[in-house]
Amino acid sequence: MEDRYSRNRLYVSEKEQSLIKDYNIFLGGAGIGSIVAECALRFGFEHITIADGDKVERSNLNRQNYTEDDIGRYKAECLAERLLSINPDAQIDFHIEFLTPDNIEEMLNGHDVAINALDFKDKTHSSLMKYAKKENSRTAPIQLWLGRFCYNRRPIGTLHIRIVRRI
Repeated sequence: MEDRYSRNRLYVSEKEQSLIKDYNIFLGGAGIGSIVAECALRFGFEHITIADGDKVERSNLNRQNYTEDDIGRYKAECLAERLLSINPDAQIDFHIEFLTPDNIEEMLNGHDVAINALDFKDKTHSSLMKYAKKENSRTAPIQLWLGRFCYNRRPIGTLHIRIVRRI
């Protein structure tokens, strides 16, 4: 196993790590998805495709993986550069366009999993889920509104537990 991922042995076997390396991930949405993409890359997923037509704004900096230098630039391009600076051997592709019902099939072709990190206002969520179901593919929703919250009152405060509902 490559030194880069040697600490992953706490979580996955050497065989699993080699499978992860060649797993093709599609990331729809590079806002909050920017954090997911970096975590996936650092864990060893080295084939990532990013699609987002939005530009970085100052209001993104408090919750997305961008810096002041990225303001005004396309998120997909900035994220691809960041990921390649972390692992230059990774295969990072990007599309400066939004995922839409019209381009889902073309964009997702050849990917093992689609990570749904689309904007809240985006109407493509259901199209993405339908396509994944049709293709017997996997999707991972990464939006807070897809989950439910359970509040457990404790003497020291409130503990928030996120429960994700199956789609």
